[in-house]
Amino acid sequence: MAITISTPLLMSTILFILTCIPIPSFSCPSHQKQALLHFKSTLTTTISSSSYHMVQLKSWNPTSDCCSWERVNCTETKTITELHLDGLVVPLPDIDPAPVFSDILAPLFHIRSLKLLDISNNSLHDKIPGDGFVNLTELVHLDMKDNWFNGSIPRQLFGLTNLHYLDMSNNMLEGGTRTRVRVFSELNYTEGGLSVEVGKLLNLESLILSANFLSGKLPQEIGKLTRLRELLLQNNQFSSGVPSSTANFKNLETLDLSQNSFSMQIPASIGTLPNITAVDLSNNKFTGPIPSSMQNMSKLVILGLHNNKLVGKIPTWLFSFTSLDTLFIGGKGNGLTWNNKAKFIPNYSLKFLSLISCNISGQFPEWISSQKRLICWRKPLIFIFIMVGFWRFDTKQWITNRIGRHDYNSVNG
Repeated sequence: MAITISTPLLMSTILFILTCIPIPSFSCPSHQKQALLHFKSTLTTTISSSSYHMVQLKSWNPTSDCCSWERVNCTETKTITELHLDGLVVPLPDIDPAPVFSDILAPLFHIRSLKLLDISNNSLHDKIPGDGFVNLTELVHLDMKDNWFNGSIPRQLFGLTNLHYLDMSNNMLEGGTRTRVRVFSELNYTEGGLSVEVGKLLNLESLILSANFLSGKLPQEIGKLTRLRELLLQNNQFSSGVPSSTANFKNLETLDLSQNSFSMQIPASIGTLPNITAVDLSNNKFTGPIPSSMQNMSKLVILGLHNNKLVGKIPTWLFSFTSLDTLFIGGKGNGLTWNNKAKFIPNYSLKFLSLISCNISGQFPEWISSQKRLICWRKPLIFIFIMVGFWRFDTKQWITNRIGRHDYNSVNG
């Protein structure tokens, strides 16, 4: 028997189905378009009265879909998710430019669907507008490098818990946020270049804060960032020891703490990082011997320990790595010496070797002649051997002469 469906029932069914199917928008949300047009207008007005050149953003106009604009990416449903606004502002040569203040970013903070925001290399001055960034809770990637941001890192950034990538390098950030920490039921204040609240960024894989003026201790809470793959803090003013919580960085591949004022001994926990390939601790004040735990870093390619206050014999296990191609262990502060009794040939073939002021004494190590890729490149404060494999002449004597004469070592042939 045929089933008859009434027209009203059929229409209701079709209408219900249509309401359940997402229909893509044919244009980005009007409030997001207006926010971008406001940003462009503000930036254009600011740049026209200063000594900068601005990328024109010609596709940004009221009559077109903002998802089709240059430097803008959207979802299939026409919601803005990415803004690639790097290098919009270019200083003119030979002119002292007026500052471009960070408040021009205000319109962007209305686009709450953003997952990626790149505002790097724009000569932006003043403090990072934390009250604006607090709205961008969906951010996964935030790049603010190569600007003139100053002051402390706003605590609102540590509330962006979806972040995987955070780069604030090459700015003028300093000091620290005043953070309330409850200890023994009393409120105390801690200050430093990096707040304890950094431990909230549990999804972070890249933290890049290099080339700023950040100071003080690294908080133990940084060890909560167990997904980190790169931690780049070089060229700051961090001091004291490296927190023991760094032992939690089981996914870390690159660690650069160079050019700071870290002191005390290199923590043994650094040798428990199974995926580390590059470690640079140079130009600090680390003391004591090279920790034996570092021999467990089997994937190591780059190791920089020069210009510290390290003492003791250079361990032979340092030459058992199979992937190492860059080794900097010299420097005027270090008091490291060769173990001349050891007879071995390294498992790797070095490209770069720094021995400056390494207090080398006694007979020159035979294993140097096994390094066919070393060439000699000398700079005022760095002496590196990088050789391209020409060992037909008396290479040992050739290198010995230069090390003994230039690098405050005492070597016999």
